[in-house]
Amino acid sequence: MKSIKAIVLFELIALAAVITLAGCASTAGVATNGGGGQFTAIAIPDAHDDTLAAALDWIGANAKEGGAYTITVKADETSAPRQLSYDGKRVSITIQGDAAERNVSLNGKGALFTVENGVTLTLDNNLTLKGRGNSESAANERALVDVHSGGILQVKAGAVITENYNADNGGGGVQVNENGIFTLTAGAISGNTAKGGGGVQVYEGGTFTMQGGEIRGNTATEWGGGGVNVNKGTFTMEDGEIGGNTAIENGGGGVQVNENAVFTLAGGAISGNTAKSGGGVQIHKGTFTMEDGEISGNTANGGGGVEVGENAAFTMEGGEISGNTAKDGGGVGVGENATFTMKNGTISGNTVARAGGGMNVWRGTFIMEGGEVRGNTVGGGGGIGVSGGTFIKKGGTIYGDTDTTALNGKGHAVWLEDGGKKRNTTAGAEVKLYAQWESSAWAWTYNDPAAGGVGDTTANWEK
Repeated sequence: MKSIKAIVLFELIALAAVITLAGCASTAGVATNGGGGQFTAIAIPDAHDDTLAAALDWIGANAKEGGAYTITVKADETSAPRQLSYDGKRVSITIQGDAAERNVSLNGKGALFTVENGVTLTLDNNLTLKGRGNSESAANERALVDVHSGGILQVKAGAVITENYNADNGGGGVQVNENGIFTLTAGAISGNTAKGGGGVQVYEGGTFTMQGGEIRGNTATEWGGGGVNVNKGTFTMEDGEIGGNTAIENGGGGVQVNENAVFTLAGGAISGNTAKSGGGVQIHKGTFTMEDGEISGNTANGGGGVEVGENAAFTMEGGEISGNTAKDGGGVGVGENATFTMKNGTISGNTVARAGGGMNVWRGTFIMEGGEVRGNTVGGGGGIGVSGGTFIKKGGTIYGDTDTTALNGKGHAVWLEDGGKKRNTTAGAEVKLYAQWESSAWAWTYNDPAAGGVGDTTANWEK
């Protein structure tokens, strides 16, 4: 009997009962919140829930370890910058609008919310956070939401972060610092500007997971990453869209990956972004793994879809790079000391004026083990254009452009610059190709010296 009573008592304690206090909804019970552990819901008293400021002040004075608080904004409000810190206590705060969309606008300089160690901030339905305005005349000096070490930010459906112009730093909408965590499950980060990471900057060991929603219409003025800038941090994109962002003076209209940063694209779309290089994504001394998803409709001078820059590595395991436009490297540009490994997926329908409709390799390395390169349009090297560096084809298929007039005899599938050979006809999975530029001899070699490599492929090239 005692054990049965204990089980019933436990279930009653864990059962969530919805309590509504003058428009401030709170759930009494135990909940797990976004990696921050378990929290117990605590209602905010009626006398302190009329405004966001009053509710946050009450939490500041009464925060309990493991307490979960829900604030419902019932009218448009302005707010000075708020630091969410509670003497190291684990605290969860959810802010949402009521039945109508509500705006909370920043009325000073700084981050509207700074999320400190132990705090989980969730932005939920019908809530828009607004900066001072997305223009230099309204310039701010911080991201609109700044996640510090040990802090957690979650943005859910119906929440928007917008109109912040960070003139001094990276991260227009959100800045994620060392050991900070940001999860975007839905909602939007739009219309923000910063030096780098117009929408989001992930910095020095921060972690960003995008499960849905959109990052749209943001601008990076100097450092790159119109949508997202990842510098020594980790970014995993599972779904959603990064679209219509711009990097004005640098690369990565959608995403820029820098300095040992790691980016995994598992789903979603990076589309319609613009930059000087890497219209969709630019990787510089970082690592990018593409498991699925698409990089499409982006524009740049070099690397319309992707630019793999100095000492960077890109591994394509699936997905599609398509419909991008550039002067060189319509789909992908591979730069000096960079490596692109294609294991699966498709590079198709990209357009370039000069070399490499699908890809242009400039003193870098391209290794093809599987996948397809097809239907790209270009002045030279419809599929792949190679200018210096190393080209190895172990598998996969390269089709190339069929417009022989536009190609001017430079090779339908693969074209090697500086007097190298070309492959006019489709190179199917059974066709092995190798080309290594020897700068000392100013000539190409076609015999792979590596043990277990593709061997002498001279006969598979056409002059």
